[in-house]
Amino acid sequence: LTERPCERRRYPELAGLRAQVRRLAARLRSRAALRQKRGKQGKLDAKGTIRASLRYGGVPFEMKMKVKRRKPKVLVIMDVSQSMRHVIEFFLRLMYELDDQIQKMVTFAFYERLEEVTDVMGSHGQIEAAVAEIYRRFPYKPYATDLGACLTTFTENYMASVDNRTTVIVVGDARNNYNDPNLNAFSEIERRARKVVWMNPEYPNQWGSGDSDMPRYLPLCDEVYQVRNLKQLTEAIDQMLA
Repeated sequence: LTERPCERRRYPELAGLRAQVRRLAARLRSRAALRQKRGKQGKLDAKGTIRASLRYGGVPFEMKMKVKRRKPKVLVIMDVSQSMRHVIEFFLRLMYELDDQIQKMVTFAFYERLEEVTDVMGSHGQIEAAVAEIYRRFPYKPYATDLGACLTTFTENYMASVDNRTTVIVVGDARNNYNDPNLNAFSEIERRARKVVWMNPEYPNQWGSGDSDMPRYLPLCDEVYQVRNLKQLTEAIDQMLA
């Protein structure tokens, strides 16, 4: 997903990849819907059943069930540097194919600055246009990525978007041009969120090389996935929805 133009000859045409994304999304939707159905059925609440039975002299005529809410509330913080473009497109396509399995999704893009881009997402049939608009807003600048500064912007202006029901997903390679990674701001997000998930397209043995800050963010994440190809990306999203 992250190959440069000269390397893309090894991959099928993008149209074929997009068709594959639709098939994978349909499979994910089926799994998520099955989990949602099981969650609605619930499981026996022994304490609740005992309490309810008191009105019948201790005979459990009325069974009480615990029902677990399954649909997650998702907040995405995604790296929109040029090297991440295809990862971002396929990630968004998968997520928006699953919009009926997500309670709410708020999306932020970062590069040299951070901006909420939820408004440009539209429906899953408009992902290419949405991605094009995001990259129009964030034109290429060499060595411009500054996640640390973007985390400051987020904590100062958007922390109300995060609560104990929010799954925060960071999609990026954690390469920060040797800028301050701002671990304090990231820790603040982690403390407020239900969980923090990081999806990184690089090989784990590259984490920490050069300007990669991944090992510094790693202890502050609840789940970390390598998402170098569609299979890995699909599995990561499936685990996130579990």
